[in-house]
Amino acid sequence: WVSVRHGLVVSARRHPLRSGDRLRASVKRGEVFDSGIGLLDHLLRDQADELQNIVRKAGERVDDIEDDMLARHAGRHGTELSQLRRLAVRLNRLMSPEPGALQRVVANPPYWVQPPEAQRLREAGDDFGVALRDVASLQDRIKLLQDEASSRVAEENNRSLFLLTMVTVLAL
Repeated sequence: WVSVRHGLVVSARRHPLRSGDRLRASVKRGEVFDSGIGLLDHLLRDQADELQNIVRKAGERVDDIEDDMLARHAGRHGTELSQLRRLAVRLNRLMSPEPGALQRVVANPPYWVQPPEAQRLREAGDDFGVALRDVASLQDRIKLLQDEASSRVAEENNRSLFLLTMVTVLAL
């Protein structure tokens, strides 16, 4: 999806990625990268920051839904929880291979990668790993909220069925 040459980065996407767009903006502001590893480090950190922003926003929405559910308000959040869970699953599926691939490169770096650059990549991979753990934690929270919502619906159905049974017995 990306081709990198001296002085040129080309992406084959129709819509720019936020992290790639942030990298482009950095270059336009005059930021200079000492090597391709510096560029990759910057891109990985931008990706991790963007992932953290997405997780933070989704987490805030999950907090609101959780507060609403704890207050026992009648609002239904099943659709929104499903959308948030699909987002978390998609992020995890798309991003989870990156830290492993990066660790394999850092464990056996090519001859042209200097030790300080390898350390920078290792740190960027760690940041990315933290962001992915946050995504997994968000997934778990959403699953628990969905389970809670399902149990409440089952409880309401049981009450309605009990009431219907009592009315039927009295009518007979």
